Amino acid sequence: MLLLSQVRKQLETLVAEKSRLSQQNANYARENQFLHEVIEYHRLTMEDVSLLDERIEEMAETMQENG
Repeated sequence: MLLLSQVRKQLETLVAEKSRLSQQNANYARENQFLHEVIEYHRLTMEDVSLLDERIEEMAETMQENG
């Protein structure tokens, strides 16, 4: 009887730990998705800045050629 009680207790502990780890994994998955979105936003923003810089340089060159 004592052995069955110990096994039941261990199983309950394992199920509780599995639940905790599952919740933690879901949290990490959400954080990971958020970080991927931040990286993508940053990448797109940097592309916009780069294009803007190129246009400014082109305008400056045109102004120098015309001025």
